[in-house]
Amino acid sequence: MSQSDYIRGNRPGIRIAKGQYIAVNKRTLRSLGCPKYIIFWHSPKENTLFIACADERSDLSFPVADTYYRTRTGYQLQNTEFLNAVKNVAKWGDDVTCAVDGEYLDALGMVAFHLKNTRVMEDNSHE
Repeated sequence: MSQSDYIRGNRPGIRIAKGQYIAVNKRTLRSLGCPKYIIFWHSPKENTLFIACADERSDLSFPVADTYYRTRTGYQLQNTEFLNAVKNVAKWGDDVTCAVDGEYLDALGMVAFHLKNTRVMEDNSHE
């Protein structure tokens, strides 16, 4: 799967581009109602990463600028500490670009990413 396939996908999705940043596609953000802040967390038992919207800034949330909805293909998170935590949980290395599709959980108002469904993308997909 190439980056353009990832961007045009009809499902929420995230990817880690060669250990440099986490990309959250627009479909994910739109599924959450185009939030101003998002929160990530992991369920070790289910080996699932979750993203939910937050109403306000907190120590656990990340801001999403309005420009991401108008001009970009998605949100890029470059927080090193969080990136390393996700890579460790998902067992994603620094030398590959990995992606996983998500599922919007309407009853919970969040997107779930089952990490067992991770796939490696083409080498040039992070550029």
